Amino acid sequence: MSPRCSTLVFLCMTLWFATPAESIELQAFGCPSTDLWGGTYQPSWSPSGEYIAYIWHNGASPYSIGAEVLRAANMRCESPTWLPVGLEYPITSAFGIWSPTWSPDGRRIAFSRPQDDDSTTPDGIWIVGGSSLPVLLLSRPNVMHCAWSPSGDAIAFVEGGSLELVTVETRSVRQLTTDIDAKPSWSPDGRSLVYSSRGDLWVIDVATNAVRQLTTDPAMEHNPAWSPNGRWIAYSSNRGGHRDLWVMPAAGAGAIQLTADEPWDDQPAWSPSGDRIAFRSSRDHPSLWQGGIWIASQLPDVLTEVAPRSWSALKSSFR
Repeated sequence: MSPRCSTLVFLCMTLWFATPAESIELQAFGCPSTDLWGGTYQPSWSPSGEYIAYIWHNGASPYSIGAEVLRAANMRCESPTWLPVGLEYPITSAFGIWSPTWSPDGRRIAFSRPQDDDSTTPDGIWIVGGSSLPVLLLSRPNVMHCAWSPSGDAIAFVEGGSLELVTVETRSVRQLTTDIDAKPSWSPDGRSLVYSSRGDLWVIDVATNAVRQLTTDPAMEHNPAWSPNGRWIAYSSNRGGHRDLWVMPAAGAGAIQLTADEPWDDQPAWSPSGDRIAFRSSRDHPSLWQGGIWIASQLPDVLTEVAPRSWSALKSSFR
């Protein structure tokens, strides 16, 4: 390919990626229905794609004590039979529970429970599934986020801004990096984690701890999520003036804006098939801090393709 042709392709790709996607369909995930202040957030797809685990704030105000509940449901609002939906202890927490994340076999859900000085329940990472009560995997204060590895042998978590790794079988802990401010997300091959730090996105190699920076935009980029095909990273950003959903190639460079509206859209989670993204949004909700879970479908074709486009197909997309 000549230099002139390469330059033309680069310019076309830049214009394409800078254009907000217009074919997306949005569907509210209404399990359970929300009251005035109650909200659902932090969605996590089960490996089968049937269920979404999430946190439900069932309080009468955003600051209600003892209002955080772990739930999981499908589009018919049916829960997995093994999940003790009605269990009040310790699934419900005065200071919140965070980051539900499924085991790769879909039989367990891990979640984090931050520090609560007024409770006798240990803080740290809990696992529910296969028994009637949750099991404490790791007792640590200030754990805010966790993500189960694709191989199932480890869980990445954030404690006090430090990204760490706990082995599920031995419960040994290893620090990966510091200064992280949101939930990490595994690459499908389990070799890397993407995370946000100081408003930008970074990728760390789990084996070597080597890091590379993905974004340098003055805007705030948060809550990255790696696509199942490994080619894309969804995240939230206010670079367009509002907190919207964006998707960028995992290698870096240009980005596609998925939503462009005034409500807050964040916490994206890809479906296992890669054709839908669940996310938390304040649309149709009085509280920016609560909101509900929405599902974006009809994503741009380029996001759901497993193999790279051929040159002839790429040319056709610009006609």
